[in-house]
Amino acid sequence: MSNFALRLPDSLFERARILAERDNCSLNQLFAVAIAEKIATIDAEAFFAERTARAAAQPGGMMRALNAAWKHNASVAPMAGDELPASGVHRAQEERATYVVKKSPTKAATKRKV
Repeated sequence: MSNFALRLPDSLFERARILAERDNCSLNQLFAVAIAEKIATIDAEAFFAERTARAAAQPGGMMRALNAAWKHNASVAPMAGDELPASGVHRAQEERATYVVKKSPTKAATKRKV
């Protein structure tokens, strides 16, 4: 573990304190997660940029690579539970729509069926 002294404007520190209190975590944990999320975003962006450049360098360019992937995957059946129902709405979307998240007096999120 490393230590780092961080200088923040008062308004940003107050907002972070409120978020940490709302999520029932420490400021240290909030900052660590925020930094990890930012690093993951930058790494993902670099990964996809590299993959895009590699696909574009292939003969026929990116569209050829995308069409080849589509043709390959079009014949592969979805995994169990990933099929689209006749309504066109995925089962997970239907399930999420039936729950409401409420904060209890102890600040822990609870789910209840609507």
